[in-house]
Amino acid sequence: MSGFGVITGLIAVLFGVGARVQDESNLEFESARVRTGRANDFIGERRWSRMDWIARQATPTAAPTVREIARESWHAAYDEFLGSAQVERMIDEWYALDELEESIATASDRDDERFLLAVPAGDAHASDRETADAVGFAHAGSHPDEPPVASLARLYARPPVWGEGVGTALLERVEADLRATCERLRLTVLADNDVGVSFYESRGFDRVATQVSDLEGVDGPGELEEFVYEKQL
Repeated sequence: MSGFGVITGLIAVLFGVGARVQDESNLEFESARVRTGRANDFIGERRWSRMDWIARQATPTAAPTVREIARESWHAAYDEFLGSAQVERMIDEWYALDELEESIATASDRDDERFLLAVPAGDAHASDRETADAVGFAHAGSHPDEPPVASLARLYARPPVWGEGVGTALLERVEADLRATCERLRLTVLADNDVGVSFYESRGFDRVATQVSDLEGVDGPGELEEFVYEKQL
């Protein structure tokens, strides 16, 4: 799987798959939400009139949108750990548009890999509105060293829609699509990320290991403890 193992190692292992931004419990982030999830509420300059989301396969033209969503969610979730400047450097390095386009194209051609976008339900087939209306994305596929295992490498949503079911829509589509080719889905979550831990445990994931990741080359905390989770598909 071209590049997938690298992405898994750098993003899923280091940063817990963005679990912090996928709070479906609607508890911790209530104060951080910006008038979202209600009919005709605004998110920046965008307007949604639905609360339902559909996850569908991304196309390479979505690469700028994916990077935009990643930048928003990384700053919201990781600035306190890494600092804003470090987050910017890592987004520029790990979300280069040409590499994103290649990853999305590769996932489109494989049965054991998915690169998904979450969009309002009414726009599920409106690819021309992909850039304007996408609110989250996920990237998952079979582990390069353990083919029966799928790794959830990336799962992020725009901060204003935290707690609105975007993470659930993406996760359910990942599980459904990879069930035919993989036996288990694996991910990591920062140990002090109570929201992420609660989210995945409430969705049937079992903690199978604890590990420490060394943030080599990153100006920040150095080492971070993480929990490894798995779920039978």
